[in-house]
Amino acid sequence: MYSCCGNDVISARKMFDGFEKNGSVWNAMLAAYAKVGDVCNARKLFDFMPQMDKNVISWTTLISGYTQNHNPNEAIKLFRRMQLENVKPDEIAILAVLSACADLGALHLGEWIHNYIEKHKLSKIVPIYNSLIDILAIAEIIHSCPIPMLHSVDGVNLGRQERLCGMQVWKRFRVSVLLR
Repeated sequence: MYSCCGNDVISARKMFDGFEKNGSVWNAMLAAYAKVGDVCNARKLFDFMPQMDKNVISWTTLISGYTQNHNPNEAIKLFRRMQLENVKPDEIAILAVLSACADLGALHLGEWIHNYIEKHKLSKIVPIYNSLIDILAIAEIIHSCPIPMLHSVDGVNLGRQERLCGMQVWKRFRVSVLLR
């Protein structure tokens, strides 16, 4: 919807207002607001959405919007509310909230999310591991990171980890590669 309107959120909103609403239409408008950084209107729309149309995509879109617009506290609050409303986060939702945790250096929540991933057997995609590593690096305790987590070959994150934690990260990374 947003891209059909030439990336004009006002035109997208006019189109949205004329549509019969369903979850996909609500999520498209929510994503448009989040994409342009208008998290205030995204939140208003989210709060106005009928409960039956809210799904993990809706929650994740707003959590990501908060994170990308430098409001990690709101992202984490919304994630906690998502949990209270029994909406099960998928890997993308986890990734969004991990980014907020990294922004805040929220180590305990990052550890809880890591345990959640393990408990619910979510896919262990490389971006999730990179976000977990970021949280540990930002909290300056990368030395406690278990070696299996350091299997990412993402050069950007490895570079960040080296800068934050010195050569210890590189040594542990090399060991983890050799142990495979």
